[in-house]
Amino acid sequence: MSFETEIINEGLAKIEIPRVERLRGPGRKSRLPFYNPLMRTNRDISVLVALATLSDRDTVLDGLAATGASGLRIALETEDQLAVTLNDKNPACHELITRNIERNGTTNCSVTCEDLNSLLSTGRFDLVDVDPFGTPVRFIEGAMRATTDGGIAAITATDTAVLCGSRKKACIRRYGSRPRRTEYCHELGLRILLGYIARAAAKFDRGIEPLLCFSTDHYFRAIVRVRKGARKADSTLEKLGHLHIQRLERELLPETGVAGPLWADAFLDAAFLESVRLPSYFPHKVSKLLELWREEASSPPLFYTTGEVAREFLSEPPALDRIVGALRDEGFIATRTHFRPDAFKTSADVETIGRVLRT
Repeated sequence: MSFETEIINEGLAKIEIPRVERLRGPGRKSRLPFYNPLMRTNRDISVLVALATLSDRDTVLDGLAATGASGLRIALETEDQLAVTLNDKNPACHELITRNIERNGTTNCSVTCEDLNSLLSTGRFDLVDVDPFGTPVRFIEGAMRATTDGGIAAITATDTAVLCGSRKKACIRRYGSRPRRTEYCHELGLRILLGYIARAAAKFDRGIEPLLCFSTDHYFRAIVRVRKGARKADSTLEKLGHLHIQRLERELLPETGVAGPLWADAFLDAAFLESVRLPSYFPHKVSKLLELWREEASSPPLFYTTGEVAREFLSEPPALDRIVGALRDEGFIATRTHFRPDAFKTSADVETIGRVLRT
């Protein structure tokens, strides 16, 4: 190869990757096969989803495979004999993926070197994983068409500044949605991404059922089950809405508001999360995230930060556990959220939050 490489261990795989300086954040575009150690959590979650949803002879596409880390791990770490396709149109990636398949002795992997949209237009897969550099918009329609009925589409977006409102015009251009820069902008950004996926699926008479959608590090991840049929599409579109704000109160309603359109329904499936089992070798970070997601799955949309409620009611920021516990004691839903360590979700109204804060 024309570049130096090294061998790293991730999950149960041994992966050959380019030997380059690695910076924090989403990475820099390069002609070299891309490997970002900070995306380890993303790949861990892909393995968990495969373990929880796939069975023998199901098909998997790692559409932008780079070094092949994600697809290889799915092939190695699931007990079922899946048929895994690792694709990347970069010839250097194709060569490196082939070497990694041989290194790990996987017999259920194949490697292709195609434009992803071309592959999505002809292939059909039970799990389609699209993890691009930047926005996934150009691949989403193809992913919706290529996912089998009842199959899983997993979409990553690293253009978080766009989705969170720092680049408003870009969000309107790419996602057809107006963002808003707020304390809870990461949840809005995730909902904008989901809303776009829902509208893209509906074009082809498909609906979506979110299983596990989240924000961590520098990216958003939407993992949804795809259902075929016009009724499924119509039902999905009914779950879109807009953000409405009055003082601290914030709601997601069908009528046009200050942000949207965006996904207004649940983005975590409680039953699915309960079915997920962590392998013993997984890092503690994934365990903590799974704990938070299971707690958050029962919560209403959007969240408050302890700082903003303190400013509103002219008090010191409360300890998160204290305000969550006090709201639960009064019979309200109240949980932490994975979006921010200083934030909580609750079914209580703002006046109740203020009263609890002052007690």
